[in-house]
Amino acid sequence: MSVKNTLIYLGVVIYLFLSTTVATQFDIEQVGTVSSILIIVMALHNIGVQGFNKIANNYSMELFIAFIGVMIVSLKLITSDASAINHVVFFIFVPMLLSTLLQSQNLNLKQGLVKIILFFFVAECLVAFYERLFLKNIFPYDDVIGYGITEFLGFRSTAFLGHPLQNALCVSTIMGFILGSKIRLILKMSFVALGYVALLCFNARGAIVIWSILIPVYFLIVFFGAQRKELLTLPSLVFLFLMAVLIGNLISAQNFGDRLFDGELFDGSAQTRFEVFDAFSFVSDGDFWFGNSLNYLYVMNRLGAGGVENSFIVLMLNYGVIMGLLVIISYVAWIKKIIFIHDRSQILLILVSFVLVGSFNNSLASATSWIIFIVCCNSLPFFVSFNVNYTSRSPRECLLDK
Repeated sequence: MSVKNTLIYLGVVIYLFLSTTVATQFDIEQVGTVSSILIIVMALHNIGVQGFNKIANNYSMELFIAFIGVMIVSLKLITSDASAINHVVFFIFVPMLLSTLLQSQNLNLKQGLVKIILFFFVAECLVAFYERLFLKNIFPYDDVIGYGITEFLGFRSTAFLGHPLQNALCVSTIMGFILGSKIRLILKMSFVALGYVALLCFNARGAIVIWSILIPVYFLIVFFGAQRKELLTLPSLVFLFLMAVLIGNLISAQNFGDRLFDGELFDGSAQTRFEVFDAFSFVSDGDFWFGNSLNYLYVMNRLGAGGVENSFIVLMLNYGVIMGLLVIISYVAWIKKIIFIHDRSQILLILVSFVLVGSFNNSLASATSWIIFIVCCNSLPFFVSFNVNYTSRSPRECLLDK
């Protein structure tokens, strides 16, 4: 393994596992800088090696989004909005640097990323299950924010990424990419069953509802598709039956996912998803157009909620409506660019598991979700076999063979 590959792998591993909640337990400060430094260094080195002109030609969308970030930073320097500048660095600059870095690597490196993202996925799900089983958070989110997230109904695992909804979105995203990969069906079912149990542990109602619909729909598609014979084998049918019994028991007997199954779907927490659209009635005209990150806590308190539960509104509160909408539209175009070589079913799975799940809360306004999305884009589509050597061919050539 080359030094370059090792450093890229190490950078991704550190970012995935060294979240704010994990860092708190080890008294690590400036966690964003610590977790991102290798990614930034390797990305800048990659730009230096390839040359800026080549990067500009091949990754024009990433460059355009970075330019939007520069404009926002310039505006925020005038208004002395340091928190918004910090958000731009980690929400725009770091993901765009990582996108250019990973897209330009060969398939040998991307096969290595498959192992990293799957190891993270399994570890994340197992930690969530352990926490729910023993009703104890290993890396408590409360230690970071200073107040509890355990509500009147339901324990919530926090795993590696802190807030349960952040964890749920990242697990959901990886599940979507796994279903869209070309691996054996029984392996897909194993990963998705593990991920669904993790969603129950995070008690994320929106994600649970979406995946409770998405999984049966997926199996209907499989039943009428190319993997029908694989689905109707005895091992697959037995596995499906056992997983249905196990998950049913976790829900009915162990109260997993009780915020959904034992509570009201449209309780106070759910209502804040609709009331959040009143957020702009609490800000000045200047802040409406140009943004002010200080408004977040003020709007949250005026709404009487635990957070501004809408990623798009959070971005517009930080950046203003003009620049916020420009960022959102640019990210939509960028998503289309980096997943354009997937087939339609894969694109649908990705959009539902990532964008739709993330739209139920403010997780899409955090950098972590996008870092994991980028790593997934550059790893799981190549998840065919760990023993296949693709180093002589480009990622695009491999995918177009499908």
